[in-house]
Amino acid sequence: MRKKITLFLIVFSSFYLISTVFAIEEINIEPGSLKQTTFEIRNTNPISLRYTIYSAGWNPWILFSYSQILLEPGESKNVTVFLVPNKYAEGIYEIFLIAESRIDRQIKKLKVTISKGTEKKAPEIKEFFFDGKKLNLIINSEEELDLEISIYRDAMSLFKIQKKIEKGENIINNTFNFSTGFYQAKLDFYKNGKLLYSFSKSCSVSGITKNNIIEKKEKWNYFILSGTKIIFENNGEKAEKKIYSLYVDKSVDSFFSSKNYKEKIDEGSRYKYVWEFVLLPNQKYVIVYSYNYSIILILSLALIFFAFLFYSSNKKEIKVKKYIANNVWKIKEGKEIKICLEIINKTKQEINGIILEDFVQPIFKLKKEFEGVKPDKILKIKSEEKLVWEIPRMEPKEMRIFVYKIVPKVGLNEKYSFSLAKAKYKKDQITKVVFSNLLTTRD
Repeated sequence: MRKKITLFLIVFSSFYLISTVFAIEEINIEPGSLKQTTFEIRNTNPISLRYTIYSAGWNPWILFSYSQILLEPGESKNVTVFLVPNKYAEGIYEIFLIAESRIDRQIKKLKVTISKGTEKKAPEIKEFFFDGKKLNLIINSEEELDLEISIYRDAMSLFKIQKKIEKGENIINNTFNFSTGFYQAKLDFYKNGKLLYSFSKSCSVSGITKNNIIEKKEKWNYFILSGTKIIFENNGEKAEKKIYSLYVDKSVDSFFSSKNYKEKIDEGSRYKYVWEFVLLPNQKYVIVYSYNYSIILILSLALIFFAFLFYSSNKKEIKVKKYIANNVWKIKEGKEIKICLEIINKTKQEINGIILEDFVQPIFKLKKEFEGVKPDKILKIKSEEKLVWEIPRMEPKEMRIFVYKIVPKVGLNEKYSFSLAKAKYKKDQITKVVFSNLLTTRD
C-alpha cells in the first residue's frame, strides 16, 4: 500500500510539470473602464478533461466568462476574460491566466498597463448645418483628429468623406444634389484609429422645407454599471422618421439592457438593435441602454468566499521535511545513510497528538542506534519497517528533528526515491495527514 501511495504522488507531481505557455499579450486600459480578451484552451490529450480557469495572484478586477469547462479530446474553446480595474489599480501588471486540469496546465501571459489617459475635451461643434443640399461645419478642436463624415439616405449609406481636423478652428463645406428622401449626416472623430466622439444630424428633403433632428448623448460609468442616454429632438417644421441602430457583441449581450427597440437582429458575432420612430416638430424621443456587470461581481465574491472556505478547511498547519544528513550521492552497499525528519508547527497555536511515521524499505537495514529521540514504535509490516514517533504537543512555530540511520544491503547506480514520511494530527475535530517532500539520490 505504501508503495502505491508513493507511486501515485510521484506521478501526480510529474503531471503538474506539463504546462503550455502562450505568447504574451499587451493590453493598455484606463482605470474604471472595461476591456476584454480571450483565452483559448485546447485539450491535446486523449481523454476528456475538466479545466479550472483562474489568474495567478490577487487581482479581483480580472473576471472570466467561465470558471470551469469540460473539453473532449482535441476540442478547444475560447474563454472571455474581462478586465475591469478600479481607480486604484494603476501600474503595470504581469498577469498569468491559467487553465488547469488534473494532468496539464495551460498559461497565457498578459502585460496589462493601467494608466489614466490625458483628458481631452470633445471637439466643439460651433456650426452643424445640413439640409440635404449643403453641409456646413465649423469645428473647434484641442487636438488633431481624423474626421469621417458619413451620409445616409433612409438609413442606407451613400458615401463617406474623410477630413483631417487640425488644432483650432476648422471650416468644412460640401454641396449635394439629393432627391426627395430622409437623410442623415454623421460625424465620427477618430484618434489613432479609435473612435472617440460621434455627432449626427438628420433632415428630410422634399423641395422647400428645412427639417432636421438633433441628437444628444449623455454617458455614465460606475465601474460595474455603465450606460448611455440618447435624446433625439425634432427642430424642423414637419414630422421626421428616424431609424437608429446599435451593435452589441454577443460576449457582452447578456449584460446589455434596453427597452422599446423594434427588433434584435443576429449578425453572427454581434446583435443589431434597431429603433424606429417618428418625431413631430419640437418633439423628443429618448433611448437609454446600459451594461450591468454586477452579476460578475457577485459571482466573483461568491467564488472568493468558497475559495477561502476551501483553503481554510484544507490548509496544512504542519510541514514535514525529509533529507539526508550526510553526503550521499548514490546508494552504495554497506555505506551508512543518515535520514533526518524535520517537523514544524507553522501555526500560532499549540497542536497536540501528532504521530510522525516513516518507512525503511527492504533494501536497507535499520541501525538501532538513534541520535536524539528514539521511535516510540518500530513495526514490521511485510518486508518494510515502520518507525513511529508520538509527539504529545508542539508549541507555536516549534520545530523538531528526528534522526535514524540505515545501511544499504545492495548498491544501486541509478537514481533512487525514498518513501514519503507523513504526520497525522487532529485540528478542529478533523483528522489531517501531511506528507513530506519526495527524497531522491542524485544521478
